[in-house]
Amino acid sequence: MAHEPRFQIKDKDIGARIGELEINGKGIETPAIMPVYNPNKPTIPIKDLKDKFGIGIVMTNSYILYKNPDLRDKVIGDGIHRFLNFDGLIATDSGSY
Repeated sequence: MAHEPRFQIKDKDIGARIGELEINGKGIETPAIMPVYNPNKPTIPIKDLKDKFGIGIVMTNSYILYKNPDLRDKVIGDGIHRFLNFDGLIATDSGSY
């Protein structure tokens, strides 16, 4: 069951703030770098994003996943986290960014 997202400000200075974002039990400290990951062209492997760069959130394109039947079936069957082998937060977008 999904939980309500939570954002808590931990510290602030003028217009900047440091916060903690939690969605479905997964959390990151903000601000955070959120690389866009294309499963068709993995420039940097997910494992490296996580282990070498400490990335806790990635964005991927849902249209790319949807239009490729093999990818779509894997994501639907295994879930996006298992498919990407990423235990952090994952944002999806239709590709208009």
